[in-house]
Amino acid sequence: MEFSTSYTPVSTRFASMSQSELKAFYKWFMMNLPYSIEELRTSIRNSHGFENWEADDTPRSLESLGDWLSGNVRTRSLSAEERGAIERVSNQFQQPNWDLTDETKSLVVAVGMYYGEVAIKNHPALKWEQLMGSKRQADFGQPVVAGAGVVPINPVRVAHAFACGLINGTRERQQLREAYDYWTSRTAS
Repeated sequence: MEFSTSYTPVSTRFASMSQSELKAFYKWFMMNLPYSIEELRTSIRNSHGFENWEADDTPRSLESLGDWLSGNVRTRSLSAEERGAIERVSNQFQQPNWDLTDETKSLVVAVGMYYGEVAIKNHPALKWEQLMGSKRQADFGQPVVAGAGVVPINPVRVAHAFACGLINGTRERQQLREAYDYWTSRTAS
């Protein structure tokens, strides 16, 4: 199976993957993590107004990162076929008629990777793990940041929710840092 950084964490795909595919995905994710973060740093520094962004793995760097991402989130309209497929699977809730573009999904994955690294660098007890166990878990098979006594968090899911919230107006640019502060205030140091 070929993996791409334009994946979405909001998917049933992981529950249908075999154990070997899940292991391959996690290995791919971890191998690409430093490269994706470096590409993100370069993209941000090449953006007007962000040339001096400090990618220093501090929580403060998430403030500018949220600001930058808010100006770079793009959507595309769903086709009738895509809307029909979503309605068949999830007819309980009204679904938006848009999705993030593949380029935005790739940015979201890189932002999530950086967000996770910020948590790990500032809380030494934390590390990347692959969430296994029940396929009913929302983040089953996905990379999460976890540690002893800590509720695991999927940084890519956080970044994805943040990006979607920027589009639908339920999130503001500073809330990426606020989400980090909220979660880490509940972690064991």
